[in-house]
Amino acid sequence: MTDWTRFEPEALEGRTAHAHTVEGTCVTGRLARVAGPIDQLVFEGVLQPVLLRLHGGQWRLAGGWHDLEVL
Repeated sequence: MTDWTRFEPEALEGRTAHAHTVEGTCVTGRLARVAGPIDQLVFEGVLQPVLLRLHGGQWRLAGGWHDLEVL
């Protein structure tokens, strides 16, 4: 799934994803939701958010990430 912008956090949480950092590092793993005032998704075991959105807004890649594919 390349168009992850329209999904709610519950639909993305637990899905396997593949991403590249701007430095070229490849990361593959399950997405986990982080509770807070801003919706965040991280790779399990990686503290840096990969996706961010304000409630009701659209997802965007967090800083440091080049691309993301939800499998």
